[in-house]
This record gives sequence, structure tokens and C-alpha cells, in this order.
Amino acid sequence: MKLACPVEGDPPPLIMWTKDGRNIHSGWTRFRVLQHALRIKEVETDDAGTYICKATNGFGSVNINYTLIVIDDSSTRSGAGTVNGDSENVPELAGKLGKALISHVSSSQQACKDLKKRS
Repeated sequence: MKLACPVEGDPPPLIMWTKDGRNIHSGWTRFRVLQHALRIKEVETDDAGTYICKATNGFGSVNINYTLIVIDDSSTRSGAGTVNGDSENVPELAGKLGKALISHVSSSQQACKDLKKRS
């Protein structure tokens, strides 16, 4: 899934992403910071939280906030783990079958203009 950070400026802003107040960096293996977005591979239930894209240049900064809600789909599957009519417990990877819902909390499109160089 991808969370957009559609901010431009002159000079180009420095983009930083956080999740629940923690900086997202290259050590977060399923997360990739792109030029104007954050990509999350194989969304898991633990990925739920508040994501903030902060764009900063010499004229100021802009935050774009998202709330990511992950719904676990595993409880909706029927017949999982049934072999020859007998029920057996099959271990599942928590959150691997999640659906992600994005709630775009706030975006300050007007503030993006503040990042642009005034002529």
C-alpha cells in the first residue's frame, strides 16, 4: 500500500515520515520512503497507527497526517484447517491477511503554498 505525500516546494523540501512518533528509516524492512509517498509491503496488524509526512524547507514545514486501520481478515475465512472432516488448529501469521483502511486525518494544501519560494 502507498500513502501519498504530495508536497512540492522551491527549494525542494526534505521529507520525513513517522509512525506513532517514531522516525521511519531504512531499518524498517517492509517500509520504503519514496519521493512523494511511503510504501508499506504486506500490511500487518501492527502497522496500524498514525503516520505523518513532514515536509520542510527554508520557508517552513507542512504535515500530512494519516490514520491507518488494519482489519484482520482471518476470522472471516471458513473451513480453514479442516482435513477429512476433522478440525485442526493451523498456525497463522498474525495480520498477514489484513485489509488496510486509510483515514486521511488532515492535509494542509494551502500550507503547501507556503513552502514555495515567493517571487
